[in-house]
Amino acid sequence: MTAHADFGDTPTDIAGQIYSDGANVTKIGNHEVTPWLVANLNYPPNLRYLKGYMMLAFLCPGPRKYGLTDSFEYPFIEECKKLAAGIPNVRNSFDGSTFTLRFWPILYSGDGPARSDAMGMVKPGNAKTPCTQCIIPATAAENGTYYIPHSDIQLCGELPRRLTLRQDIEEWNSLTGHGSVGQRKAMGTLLGITRRPLLMDLESLHWPRSFPVDMMHCVLLNIVPNLHELWGGKRFTEDAQRPAAAPDLSEPTTDDPFDTEATETSSSYVILDDKIWQYIGETQEKSRAMIPRIMGQGRGQSTDTLVGIRQKNGKPGLSETVRYSFILSPTSVLSLIILFYWPRYTRFLARR
Repeated sequence: MTAHADFGDTPTDIAGQIYSDGANVTKIGNHEVTPWLVANLNYPPNLRYLKGYMMLAFLCPGPRKYGLTDSFEYPFIEECKKLAAGIPNVRNSFDGSTFTLRFWPILYSGDGPARSDAMGMVKPGNAKTPCTQCIIPATAAENGTYYIPHSDIQLCGELPRRLTLRQDIEEWNSLTGHGSVGQRKAMGTLLGITRRPLLMDLESLHWPRSFPVDMMHCVLLNIVPNLHELWGGKRFTEDAQRPAAAPDLSEPTTDDPFDTEATETSSSYVILDDKIWQYIGETQEKSRAMIPRIMGQGRGQSTDTLVGIRQKNGKPGLSETVRYSFILSPTSVLSLIILFYWPRYTRFLARR
């Protein structure tokens, strides 16, 4: 990528990060707009994402969700191309000298549908090739919905990355003419390509490295709550129909909550014992004095229920999910997962 190769030659070169997401401007949710924001990555991390330091590139006005964003992007992308080539004789107000101003967008952030749309890929979920980052085909279920299968390669993190995605999209886009309709459709279905997006005119963007996975939606609001339901015995229909055993809080917690004998005699492959949930709740309560308030406060201990992320009513809030995912879980359940529940979890997947 020639435009990106010269980036960083001078301290005046600017790197940018693009954000886009739909937002309703009315309480009844009948008017949606989509702003495109740009963060200046040359600012320190504590400043670059503050409202006063970010720029509004353009706004898709609504009232309904845009059909094709390329028409809105065009003026912005043309300006980015001029800035990548360089604007000469820009005056430095500090010392009166002049320099060539260059700007390159190098990252794009958004939720799954917005990211896939910006990349020209199918939306995540029910698709034959649902992932924009790796090569993993989905499998059709009896109900016609496509699901990502569990495999040894997936569980070990050895899925191949899609590092030639830009070339694949360009090749797919070059298939024109009446005789190429079938080949174009087959290639699009195989690779999950829907169109060549206008963002591909910006050579500073890499497909897919410049489009990282959205941590909040994909992990904190998806994987973590699903693990919570899975470990709590509420993930599958048969688990929900099974009568829940009353928690036994009469016996004191042992020094080692991950008792090998107690864990191995459990009849479930993945459901955590009540003793483990009690330990997680106690750990979360103790953390209240050590975690900064800005990261949220842990729930207080209760005598009539098992606290922590397992609750009788409702799901944990976002701040609790973030705190549990990145602070408490490595210390409270890491040895449990590695020693006992991970092997049982892989056997559980093989059985389903």
